[in-house]
Amino acid sequence: MATIYIREDAGGDTRVAMSNLSTTLEWLSPTQYKQISVFDTPGECLALFFMPDSQLITIRERQLYLYLDGIQDPGNMGAILRIAHWFGVAGVFCSPHSVDVYHPRVVSGSMGSLGHVAVQAVGIKELSERVKRLSLPMYA
Repeated sequence: MATIYIREDAGGDTRVAMSNLSTTLEWLSPTQYKQISVFDTPGECLALFFMPDSQLITIRERQLYLYLDGIQDPGNMGAILRIAHWFGVAGVFCSPHSVDVYHPRVVSGSMGSLGHVAVQAVGIKELSERVKRLSLPMYA
């Protein structure tokens, strides 16, 4: 995480939570804050992350992975990533026809889980060949 932007009029709970972080904090006026948000009604804080270079997930034995085909709704993708994180999924593979995982609504809907679950866009044929080379089972 690079920077957290916080509204100057943020509530006490937000101020306390943010004061315990070891990252750069920037306090913004409500007007400035509204200008940098992509949402009509943004929350009290925004985080700026560096987007990773395209990830290549290393598939390991005894790990759980998901393949998502054609997920188009950003809110659904965010929720799925959040659930995957909760259940300890090691990685999520998405078809090239799925919504961009860095879409603002996916990032928001994942509630931070995008930073904990590896995600890779890959076609099902390429993924099945990788899994087959490793002699691992694949279930549909």
